[in-house]
Amino acid sequence: MEEIIDHYKDTINYYIEVKRPEDNPGMADELLQVLNSRHLIENNIPRGKVIIQSSDAESLKYIHSQYPNLPLIQLGSYTNRMDLPEISKYAIGVGPELTTVNKTFIEKAHSNGLIVHCWTVNNQADMEKMIDWGADGIFTNYVGLAVNVKLADRTAPVIPTIYTTSDHSTSIMGTAESKSTVYAWVGNKMLGKAVASNEKYSIKISKQKAGALVSVYSVDAAGNKSGSKTGKVVDRTAPVTPTINIISDQSTYIAGKAELNSKVYAWVGTEKLGVATTSNGKYSIKISKQKAGALVSVYSVDAAGNISSKKTVKTLDRTAPKIPAINKITSKTKYIKGKAEKKATVYVFNKSQKVGKAKVDNKGNFNVKIKAQKKKSQLKIYVIDGAGNKSKIKVIRVY
Repeated sequence: MEEIIDHYKDTINYYIEVKRPEDNPGMADELLQVLNSRHLIENNIPRGKVIIQSSDAESLKYIHSQYPNLPLIQLGSYTNRMDLPEISKYAIGVGPELTTVNKTFIEKAHSNGLIVHCWTVNNQADMEKMIDWGADGIFTNYVGLAVNVKLADRTAPVIPTIYTTSDHSTSIMGTAESKSTVYAWVGNKMLGKAVASNEKYSIKISKQKAGALVSVYSVDAAGNKSGSKTGKVVDRTAPVTPTINIISDQSTYIAGKAELNSKVYAWVGTEKLGVATTSNGKYSIKISKQKAGALVSVYSVDAAGNISSKKTVKTLDRTAPKIPAINKITSKTKYIKGKAEKKATVYVFNKSQKVGKAKVDNKGNFNVKIKAQKKKSQLKIYVIDGAGNKSKIKVIRVY
């Protein structure tokens, strides 16, 4: 062996069997010394440059204790005597005798993290069977025959990707192995399928609800199935426009209805009045009193960041005009003059009879034409503004 190693050095890989170590005490140490002196089992050597196999578990355990990173294979003539969990503690694989191997054993070995190298496989049918069952390697006396064996495709496609899918999407798109068929599902309902071209796929679907989990997987021409990729349908639907209850210049709250769990923002021009989160589809935002006529706008933003359209209302005038200021009235007065809220209307009554009315001008002055009233009679005068708000009544005695 030393001659072979000295000739080929590190230009080839070595698969070495330790046979009957019980008849050759110290064999494992001698082997390790040869490999180490040729720099074949140092830490910087690629894994797999040297593999050691043996039917003697104690020898392999000893080698593992000295070189934990050195790949070891546990040989065995009977698969039913192999303690796979125990073997996985010191070896990377097992080497069972061909006639004792079946697909279940190979799957069990793989589930324990062990590769499987079968021996000795000397006919094409057995070679193809081992490959079909998932064996990781074989030993054969007929290398030329093995070279001609057609390898079945047992490699699963790469898991597909999913581009962002929203509740507005009418197709699911992403990447997948070319010529594989990609299937899309929501729960136990298949949405559709498509064959990937140039590593891309597009599956036509009906619109899905926000939050729905869409899963895709691909199946290649050999029937190998990839793992699944799941994506959540993104909410891209704007909330319904909020409603606003009546707002007046006396209001200290803005209230209305909006989408559940959305945030409602209130603005006047560029000034934010406040924000509130809906509860049971309703909201209430505390505000300072606004001027009559001010335009208050609200909109809502849902948890996904979608923004509704705005709802705008005018602040109503609910403030009564001040009591009008009135000049002295005598029994000869034919025009009642005074001051009141601009553009409001002044009413004059003598008991229940309307004596006259007039509009207040833009400067706050009014001039009500009346018939002369008797001395000592009492006139009732009040103002009603454009919003219908009525002032308190002022009683004037005629002199």
